[in-house]
Amino acid sequence: MNFDFTALDRNDCYKLLLGTVMPRPIAWTTTRDENGAINAAPFSFFNIFRPDTLGISIGSGTFSGLSKEFKDTLINIRATREFVVNLVPFCATQKMVVTSIPFSRVAALGFLLLSLTCKGAHAQPRGELESLPDLLNLLYLVVVEPLLPLLAGAGLFMLTRSHLIAAGLSALGFGAWGALYFSRLSLDGPLSGALYGLGVDGIASGLVALAGSGYVHLIGAEARRLGTERTAIAHAVGIAFAAMAFILLLVTHGSDKVGIGLYLVLLALSLGVSAATGSFGGVVATMALALIAMVHGVWGAALASGVRDAGQAYIAIFYVPPLLAPVLATAAIGRWLGGSLRARRSDDRPG
Repeated sequence: MNFDFTALDRNDCYKLLLGTVMPRPIAWTTTRDENGAINAAPFSFFNIFRPDTLGISIGSGTFSGLSKEFKDTLINIRATREFVVNLVPFCATQKMVVTSIPFSRVAALGFLLLSLTCKGAHAQPRGELESLPDLLNLLYLVVVEPLLPLLAGAGLFMLTRSHLIAAGLSALGFGAWGALYFSRLSLDGPLSGALYGLGVDGIASGLVALAGSGYVHLIGAEARRLGTERTAIAHAVGIAFAAMAFILLLVTHGSDKVGIGLYLVLLALSLGVSAATGSFGGVVATMALALIAMVHGVWGAALASGVRDAGQAYIAIFYVPPLLAPVLATAAIGRWLGGSLRARRSDDRPG
């Protein structure tokens, strides 16, 4: 979205500028040196000044240490008299952190490593970061990455038949990856970043893997009790609905009306599938997965739209437990109704 300040009322322009500095986001500033090499760096010291002039200012100091050298951003601005302030979307937070590291002047290589691209700024002939995720990156962030520990836990449980081994190996594996990743990003040193990644990614992945192993165990138990056909129907319906709900919320930009409608359909499915198959645990588990998929659909829609606070959309994950309570009730009622109908039919049979 582009705003032509020459065609807008000055008060509207002022409000737009206020939106760039409140509530104190980061000014991800891109500049070019005299040879055209691009530099990106985050600044927290920036503000608007003189409403009648409609300008944004950033404060670029010197590097710490005895040399007191000017930062590359200030050097480039003095040389070209131009810079672009980019607001940081949630999906680019880690990349923004990396650009705060005082690399040597290998800007082109740095942009390749960070997978950042540039497009022309409309108000100036210089680079503006293109930070919105493309479709593949978005799907990886909101679908593939969260599913990996779940699938790892399920696969390891099928191999080892142990919940603890499946969760432990997943926690170690994903924790090690997190330690390697954050050790390169932490401003407090590699050790601090490694410990953070090992703890956060390890614990979270271990818990998700435990849920995956528990789900596989549940499928096996229901297959022995209800039969393979009923179990397959119950879980296939729930997983298909989860995928459909995610896609609908993603393409409708997280519409509240669509979300409410999907939740009502979810309750109806909980009642109908449990009545038809006799499954309770499988229905509750797959509908919980559907609720989480709906949250990820809303989160993905927020990321795709490029809103600055897209990460706050994931707070909706905390609504899953209370929303799951009616699912438990409808699944229990459905199972009771289905059992009563099947018992009546068996009593009506002759002999």
